Amino acid sequence: MQNKSLHTNIFLNIVKQLCILIFPLVTVPYASRTLLQEKYGMISFGSSIVSYFSLIASLGISTYAIREGCAIRENKKEFNNFACQIFTINILSTSISYILFFVTIMWNVKLFNMRSLLFIQGLSILFTTIGTDWVNTVYEEFLYITLRFVIFQCIAVLLMLVFVKEPEDYLIYAYINLFATAGPNVLNMLYCKKFVHIKLVKVRKIKDHIAPVLVLFANTIATTIYINSDITILGFVQDNSAVGIYSLVGKIYTMAKQLVSAFIVAITPRLASYIGNQDLKKYTELLSIGFEYLITLLVPIALGIAILSRKLIIIIGGEAYVKGSTALVMLSIAMLFAIPAFFISSSMLILMRKERLFLYVTIAGAVINISANFFAIPNYSYNGAAFTTLLAEAVVLFMTLIFTKGTVRLRCSKRSIISVMVAGFIMGICCQIVLYWNKSLYSSVIMSVCVGVLAYVVILWLFKNRVLLDLVGKNDFKKGKSVDV
Repeated sequence: MQNKSLHTNIFLNIVKQLCILIFPLVTVPYASRTLLQEKYGMISFGSSIVSYFSLIASLGISTYAIREGCAIRENKKEFNNFACQIFTINILSTSISYILFFVTIMWNVKLFNMRSLLFIQGLSILFTTIGTDWVNTVYEEFLYITLRFVIFQCIAVLLMLVFVKEPEDYLIYAYINLFATAGPNVLNMLYCKKFVHIKLVKVRKIKDHIAPVLVLFANTIATTIYINSDITILGFVQDNSAVGIYSLVGKIYTMAKQLVSAFIVAITPRLASYIGNQDLKKYTELLSIGFEYLITLLVPIALGIAILSRKLIIIIGGEAYVKGSTALVMLSIAMLFAIPAFFISSSMLILMRKERLFLYVTIAGAVINISANFFAIPNYSYNGAAFTTLLAEAVVLFMTLIFTKGTVRLRCSKRSIISVMVAGFIMGICCQIVLYWNKSLYSSVIMSVCVGVLAYVVILWLFKNRVLLDLVGKNDFKKGKSVDV
């Protein structure tokens, strides 16, 4: 297989993540205002419950399949056999997930009263399994992935605007969300046939994959718990209003994380391919490039969210959600820990088959987050939930750095770090000046973003930041390098 352009892959994935950011600017304000806090909180609570069973069904398979599949993707027969074995494991895990899902709903009174909503939301589990989207990632089909996402999201937005008119339409809203998930996966069943012909195989053929998949599954459990436990505990301890407020804040936080992580997702298949072919030189070079891109992109986004937190919440959710501004500031700080931890763990620990070490990291993060939640949430509600997330992310990054010490060394120049810090500081001052003089809600945000970005880019240019030089075509990163970009 001829390697696709990494720059193109990164661009396409950023476009997708920008669409993920833009679409909620329409859907979230509309849904939160139309459904109101009670029904919107119910939708969010139901999604958090379903996410646990989606976790069981996924079983860490996607991460494992991408890591192992990239190493053998040139051998069509071997990859096809591998894909059939992974699909069989996924069908088994999905069946177990649904059994537990129905038992839980019947056992818990609160969930039983929400059964109609949960049954709709729960169908997404099946469609995700049969979609086998990891095949597209293995073959770096980011153009297809991006186009598919944009088309179905546009249709879903139109359906929402037409059919969701009042709080009682919350089930219709759930069906539309299901369509946005199920549609692309149904399409995948046809598209993936150009790479593989998937079928179920005998159980004895999958035994070699069980152990590593279960370790990655344990990693995913711990990660999901410390991400979703906030909303889950809020739902049981506080009222749906608190869940609604934190859900909206959490969506802003999640969208920002996904945008920053776009290039990580795009380069992971290539990194996995280099590792699988034991090309450590190209792996190290691409890893270092990725890390500098990460830092350069992360700092202004996290800082911008913190500065504009109150106005962003009002724009997206309205005045009713503005109480969550403090929580959003804390979550923006958490990004500075969460994104580097994700980069290091996914690009180093997991790809180097050190998932057991990452398991220790994620378990520590989950234990700290859950333990702190039982104290923080009853006393400080959504602000407490945000603080425990910040604490957990900091611990995860610290432990990840310890476990990767002595492996591959990231070559990040001091000039790049200093330039980003100075540029971020100047950007923050410029944004504050704009907000001081301009009190208008929308124009102040637009002006702050424009002035802040301009100031940030100018300072990076003065410092000759390597990422900026690469983006404008100076190709500083590629001089003397052999990485395929």
